[in-house]
Amino acid sequence: MTECRRPFAIDERAKRFFRTGGFVVLAASVCVAQSAAADTYKCVEKARTTYQDYPCAGAGSVLHPVKNDTRNPTAGDDAETRLRARVAELEQTRKNQELAASVDGVEREILSYEMAERRELDALRARRDSVNLHYAGAPWERNSVLRGIEKEMQSVTEKYAASKLAARNRLTQLRKGP
Repeated sequence: MTECRRPFAIDERAKRFFRTGGFVVLAASVCVAQSAAADTYKCVEKARTTYQDYPCAGAGSVLHPVKNDTRNPTAGDDAETRLRARVAELEQTRKNQELAASVDGVEREILSYEMAERRELDALRARRDSVNLHYAGAPWERNSVLRGIEKEMQSVTEKYAASKLAARNRLTQLRKGP
């Protein structure tokens, strides 16, 4: 049986490319490349006229000189400045989105620690209650088992307290910023 894939499925590399703002750099480089290659050459060879984006081998002339345009020398600079500002703005937006996603991830991590701690402690409490109700041994044996369960409960609490503290410290650092 063949694998069925969507026609325009985005793989992990593409997701990482878009998440890191690669498309902004790609768009900026395309714009710069287009402006650098904006000259059109009219070439005449053997009574045949052709138009191309690179210099002619024989007789020819430049039709649209962009770099030598003296009518508005700052037009290209203004467009470049606006493009750079837009790229910076998009980069800042991407960084803010990444920061918000990181904060959300750490908050979910803290919540998962709390839920896991609660589950483990509930299981130990159920064991303790079972020992109190059903342990048929001598009282000193039952107390020894109960002390062992209490130590387990304490170690679970300490383990998750350390994990939650580390996550809260990361959360504080993320919110504080670089």
